[in-house]
Amino acid sequence: RIHVSNDDIKFWKERNISPTVMIDSVRDVFRVSVNGKIAGSAIGQWVKFVQPVQFLEGYNDLLLLSQAMGLQNSGAFIEKDGAGIRGRIKLTGFKNGDIDLSESLWTYQVGLKGEFLNFYSLEESEKADWTKLSVDAIPSTFTWYKAYFSSPDGTDPVAINLGS
Repeated sequence: RIHVSNDDIKFWKERNISPTVMIDSVRDVFRVSVNGKIAGSAIGQWVKFVQPVQFLEGYNDLLLLSQAMGLQNSGAFIEKDGAGIRGRIKLTGFKNGDIDLSESLWTYQVGLKGEFLNFYSLEESEKADWTKLSVDAIPSTFTWYKAYFSSPDGTDPVAINLGS
């Protein structure tokens, strides 16, 4: 949680700047969310992350999500591979100076809540509290979706385009 004062808001408006999330290096897939809305993302292998964000006056929830897309599992220097975040994590552009988040209390989670709740099984899926979406609904990045469709005839593998 990040507290933003009225003085910070005035500071940004007077100088026509935005606070910025700066991370020395991220790997694989990385997303930043502020107050439940995606603010930016990066894809790559150890790339510098710089993303202006919009905060409101008062307390704001900042979520940094790193997703590993597979790691080296053999060979020389395997211990140096890794994924996630490396280096400093800072918020810049505040009236009283930068905020260093590097030593903050962070949590680490393997897997997704829906996996632990077995949403992929028919029995557990029926127990979930699903919300019906309209055709023009704006999808959320951090949401489980369920759909029913008829599979094509035959025994060939089926690919599903989840881009829309």
